Amino acid sequence: MKLYEKIAGFLLLPVASILVLLFTSCNVMEEYFEESLGLLPYKKVGTETIEGNDYEIVTFGEFPQSRKRDDVRIVSSNPEIKNGLNYYRGDDDERYVKFGNEFYKVEPIRWRILTGRYDYSERKLLLAESILSGCEYYPYAGERVISSNIVGKSNYEHSKIRAYLNGLSYQKRENLSADQQEDDTFLGKGFYQQAFSDYEKMHIVTKEVQGCRNSVFLLSLDDATEEDYGFAPAGNEDVHRIRRPTDYAAAMGITLSIFEERGCNWFLSNPRDSMGAYGIDDCGKVSDEHLVFPLGVVPAVYVER
Repeated sequence: MKLYEKIAGFLLLPVASILVLLFTSCNVMEEYFEESLGLLPYKKVGTETIEGNDYEIVTFGEFPQSRKRDDVRIVSSNPEIKNGLNYYRGDDDERYVKFGNEFYKVEPIRWRILTGRYDYSERKLLLAESILSGCEYYPYAGERVISSNIVGKSNYEHSKIRAYLNGLSYQKRENLSADQQEDDTFLGKGFYQQAFSDYEKMHIVTKEVQGCRNSVFLLSLDDATEEDYGFAPAGNEDVHRIRRPTDYAAAMGITLSIFEERGCNWFLSNPRDSMGAYGIDDCGKVSDEHLVFPLGVVPAVYVER
């Protein structure tokens, strides 16, 4: 095609289409220069192709993941206690967190950009590439009364898993005859506080999930079945939804299936009924999960450039 034909074709485009092209181009160029200058809050590490779909992979935040190698020696005698974790220094000059009798290396968290492949807005929806830890949705039998309302066991806003992800307290009632209590185990020392620096937190945008605002959240059923994100319908097995645990998550009891190609079950945010929530099974299919058993935690965050 000759140059004048290309120009004529461009001029015949609808005004709305031209504006979209210009906006997209400006955002792409802006992101390119921000990346070149090291100004993006995340670091692009490559593209991963899964069954024909290309996903941009970035690192953002840090969290204990791999078990310490046998040839690495812990050299710090006293841990640095921060946000509920005990940090030690290895002779490889890396940081390690002790859990049980083992040490786990603090490593950059790998995320898959879900929205970046389809829009070039300044906000990106990131989903962790691995199961990073384990937690129950809400492991107690008793319903609660909060602000004069009866709150069921499958309420996401007042769940244990949301408190863990965001570093909040939550109300619990261990059984029908027990008194209601506030549990502040995760207050100020949840995943959000443990994984992200103050600079990174500045770029995290809160998102409404199940009627409440969250800095870190579980993917919703709609998001987990969104075709534009590369996911299959709920009833289908889907390799794009399969997640495997880190060594740290496995130490929490989140273990792999006996089948090598499969992963582990992980929670979605949506309640299924009063006794359960939706999740993703080891084949990547939407599943029904019990609230009281610990499952994999696959965090999601919205990040703004």
